[in-house]
Amino acid sequence: MKKTVLLLFALILYGTGAVAQTQESKIQALFILKFIENVSWPQDRKDIVIGVVGKSETLAELESRLKLKNPNGIVIKKIAPSEASSCDAVYVPSSEDKMIGAITASINDKSVLIITESDFSRKGSGISFIEEAGRMNFIVNKDAIEAKGMKVSNSLLTLGKKV
Repeated sequence: MKKTVLLLFALILYGTGAVAQTQESKIQALFILKFIENVSWPQDRKDIVIGVVGKSETLAELESRLKLKNPNGIVIKKIAPSEASSCDAVYVPSSEDKMIGAITASINDKSVLIITESDFSRKGSGISFIEEAGRMNFIVNKDAIEAKGMKVSNSLLTLGKKV
């Protein structure tokens, strides 16, 4: 089952060309949920809270997906940058790029996975979306993730680019 999911994940990852924003948001929502499945936190969590900073089509897509199926008890909420430390993962859309410094500062050394639409892999983001040759891909900053006490699966490291 896990291999099937990873295969599907890989097909989506490498099979998406230039897509419309709505389609891109759907793909990003799927990726974000798969990222969460492939990262482990230092303490077991009953519910994983994903905060989405600001306004984003990806927020609506995440909410829609989780209404259909949510076996892992994931909670999605819109947050202000100052609320990032109250989440297990934070998604920062490109419209909120200017807030990345405030977000990383508010998290400090807490076990919060930062996922960014823009490439902030060298500025505190654990995972960043990128586009290469018209295809969506992602960068994994293993060091940033592990510095927060989390672990990233080998499957995710194999699929994404590494810093």
